[in-house]
Amino acid sequence: LARAASPSSMASSTAGDARAREATTRSLVQGGATWLRRDSSRRAAEPPLTKAQLRVQSLAPAISSAASRHRLDPLLLHAIASVESNHDTSARSSAGAIGVMQVMPATARRFGVTKPEHQLHYPRLNVDVGAAYLVTLRALYDNNLELMLAAYNAGEGAVARYGNRIPPYPE
Repeated sequence: LARAASPSSMASSTAGDARAREATTRSLVQGGATWLRRDSSRRAAEPPLTKAQLRVQSLAPAISSAASRHRLDPLLLHAIASVESNHDTSARSSAGAIGVMQVMPATARRFGVTKPEHQLHYPRLNVDVGAAYLVTLRALYDNNLELMLAAYNAGEGAVARYGNRIPPYPE
């Protein structure tokens, strides 16, 4: 990058180099070169999280915990929560499914929930029941993810009625 300078060329270029450095420094300061600044308050503010992003963030600990307990991928649980309720803990379907994982009260009773109409509104319990149900479906359908998800969404009976195939429902 730099060429070797002889003593005679150094004397003649010193004044020019000083002027060039000063001009460069002035343009960097005036131009606001943020890479020179160490003050984090001068950085551009990150946009605030959307409501949907806040819902995902607030449910992450419950989903991570349930995934770990039930040996499931947390991204699978997030995907189901996203598709079923858009991570909305107060979601309720026209069929009666409740909460973030859209658990049916009868399904919740299978996993020991005594008052599903009330208890499924608790996100941790709702996610845990949804995860436990997925583990049951994993065993029932021999780890076939497509059938597990079809049964989770449409019900085990619907999958059975279609010969252990994905029901031809529009969703």
